[in-house]
Amino acid sequence: MEEIIAAVFAEMSALYGKKFADQWSGVDPETLKYVWSDKLSRYANRPEVIRKALNKCDNLPWPPTLPEFIGLCSESSIEIAQSQAGGIWPPPRVLADTRTDEEKEAHNKRQAELIDSLLQKMKMKQ
Repeated sequence: MEEIIAAVFAEMSALYGKKFADQWSGVDPETLKYVWSDKLSRYANRPEVIRKALNKCDNLPWPPTLPEFIGLCSESSIEIAQSQAGGIWPPPRVLADTRTDEEKEAHNKRQAELIDSLLQKMKMKQ
């Protein structure tokens, strides 16, 4: 993961220059790399996610913070999964209503009774 973080930092340094360096001034470089490595470790075996997130930085005027970069990775991971699943992710789920008309009517009547009861209680408290 160290090589991936080194590559991320190198690319962001080249992309943002002084903005990237200034963003982390006063932060110990080893601690910075350790935290980024730790937080992004879930993508260690998925470098395509990090690459896609880095590509999204091309459209950002300022370098992302670690939480922002994690968000870019999360978006990228979802986009990759969607493309691998043919654009449908997760698959739509349709639940059939198996209640009879009488059960639906009883349910609607009970809801109306509960609402009326709540309204009456609210009026009594005023």
